[in-house]
Amino acid sequence: MNGLRVVTRTALLFLLALALHGLLSERHVSTGSAPSRVIHVRYDPPADGIEQYRYVPIDVPPATDTLEVSCRYDDGGGETVVQLGLFEPGPLELGGSNFRGYGGNHREPIVIGQTQASLGYRAGPLPSGQWHLLVGLHKVPFDGVALDIEVTTRAGPLPNPGRWYAGGLHLHTVHSDGALTTADLLSRASRAGLDFVAITDHNNTAHAVQSMPTARLLTIVGEEVTTPSGHANVWGLEPGGWIDFRVRADEQDAADKLRRIVSAAHGSGALFSINHPFATCDGCAWRHPIPSDIDAVEIWNGATGPQESAVAFWNRLVESGRRVAAVGTSDFHSPQDDIDRASVRVYADRLSKEAILDGLRAGRVMVMRSAHDMPPLVTASIGAEQGMIGDSLRYRPGDALQIEVLRTRDLNEIWRAELFWNGRLVDSRQLADATAFQRPAEDGYAWIRLTTLSGETIALTNPFYVTRRARD
Repeated sequence: MNGLRVVTRTALLFLLALALHGLLSERHVSTGSAPSRVIHVRYDPPADGIEQYRYVPIDVPPATDTLEVSCRYDDGGGETVVQLGLFEPGPLELGGSNFRGYGGNHREPIVIGQTQASLGYRAGPLPSGQWHLLVGLHKVPFDGVALDIEVTTRAGPLPNPGRWYAGGLHLHTVHSDGALTTADLLSRASRAGLDFVAITDHNNTAHAVQSMPTARLLTIVGEEVTTPSGHANVWGLEPGGWIDFRVRADEQDAADKLRRIVSAAHGSGALFSINHPFATCDGCAWRHPIPSDIDAVEIWNGATGPQESAVAFWNRLVESGRRVAAVGTSDFHSPQDDIDRASVRVYADRLSKEAILDGLRAGRVMVMRSAHDMPPLVTASIGAEQGMIGDSLRYRPGDALQIEVLRTRDLNEIWRAELFWNGRLVDSRQLADATAFQRPAEDGYAWIRLTTLSGETIALTNPFYVTRRARD
């Protein structure tokens, strides 16, 4: 959809766009149905070439709790720029008190609720009557511009706030083979733009029982369970907690010991993730049996990735029916390394240990090249049923699965979007701002990878799961 200024029409994406900016944050958003209509308008360029304002009437019925307005037009590669604002019922004269906000040429939809609103807009009661969308004709080509304006109203509050949080899940301090103190590591992580970290020193959690420095970011107690036959991260231990590591793959009871180790982690409220399953350092590759109840697999370790062998390892687990999250980490040891390359974004309703672990468990995770890369908005739908990363969607025979990908910032570089179905690449296309993949709905799972045109991975989502709907 090159050259199109697009805001997708699913109400779920409206809410996720806000969540990306921290305005909304329900761990799972279900929108239900809402009255919606599309207004088509066309404008010629201002005769004097100076920006002019036009007003589009919008009818808002009584008992409306949420108003959503999206706009679509062909921007001609930057030759057309339209800027939007909103007025509630009342006069449109200069200095009126009925002004509700102005977003300029922001790409996100306008969403106004009783207690929350899009950036640039004022939340509060939504009086019924005729509202007006302010259309600023900032830059219009000689042949004019056509706008498709979709208006959605609903009776019901917006979901509770939440967002995608940036995190580092595999970090070492001087308490094992890292070079930085805990305080220095936390300071570096904060400067890199991380919202949370899990410190995972080898076979100990001493960083958490000594005096912990005050940090602006959330610190989760972790441990890298380091055995002679592979490494695994445990995230979410209590200070002073410890998970045993004394097991070898060649022991007769290795499978039982490993099962007990994973059970001990879960019993502590923590998660268990296999690290760098094919690493070449001594004892680093995973040679143990794979426990049935692991929570995650590290598919991207270090600045260069993801590691395709690790992606294939994870895919085999998911294809076998396991709900295992893919994660990316920096495996940070040295000040010469980037602490956020790679990292994750976790969708959570608040920044707390419990909420982040819940997001990881649910697979609401994107693997990211760095904390500075803006994550895309990726949603899926089958008919009226909509979902976000980690969700399950149900289908009936003949239904289609649609996955929408939207970029909201850093649009000066063309990306490539790739659709994987049951672990296999099935579609690929250039992505300037937004695109939608569609395929027949059937049992399986889908995930998206975004790359530069040269092939460098920027983001990799966890799956959407698709299952047949039981007979109604």
